Amino acid sequence: MIESTPSRRVYAATVALLAWAALAAQLWLTIGVVLAQGRGLMMGLVIFFGFFTVLTNLLAALVMTAHAAGPGYAAFRHATSPVVMTTIAAAITMVGSIYFLVLRHLWKPEGAQFWADVALHYLIPALVVIFWAWTVPARSIRWKDTPWLFVYPLVYLVYVFVRGEMVQLYPYPFIDVLAIGYRAALLNAAGMMLAYALVVGLFCGLKIIFSRTTSRMST
Repeated sequence: MIESTPSRRVYAATVALLAWAALAAQLWLTIGVVLAQGRGLMMGLVIFFGFFTVLTNLLAALVMTAHAAGPGYAAFRHATSPVVMTTIAAAITMVGSIYFLVLRHLWKPEGAQFWADVALHYLIPALVVIFWAWTVPARSIRWKDTPWLFVYPLVYLVYVFVRGEMVQLYPYPFIDVLAIGYRAALLNAAGMMLAYALVVGLFCGLKIIFSRTTSRMST
């Protein structure tokens, strides 16, 4: 379990507040757009909870809230698991990377939507990764733990494809079966999983390098 200190709790509380505020703003904006189009509130919620960005930031908000609450909070033990922390850090890195490389060119958000986008795709991911680097001990992820790091993104892919069949709506163009077909969508999903695996490998490798460097400096 990761050690809880006052400075870490203050940092986590700050990130949690930013994440909850950004999610609330995005929910308000999404529902506003959907209602303006003449569709119902339920459709707004379906659209909102279909995005990997939203779900990952939601998980990050929950984890950071648990860190801020400290060991007295029931969920603290699970939230401070190196597997959980590394999963969130890798997933939210994918959020920022995919948005920057693939999705940001597809639209130009303005006003409140611009700031919500910046928070959810850049600011909160950066702050979460910094917290992961600060708190998760080097070599805390063992080889037998690594399959658990892939549970969340795999569950999301199953969810998004099943959901797409049910409501005929896909959150991202590169997995939009209606537009590009199942073969291309599944190939793109496999590519995303490969990229996620590379991020996980990079994060674990950096922790090992840092551990060796600090041990040499201390001897």
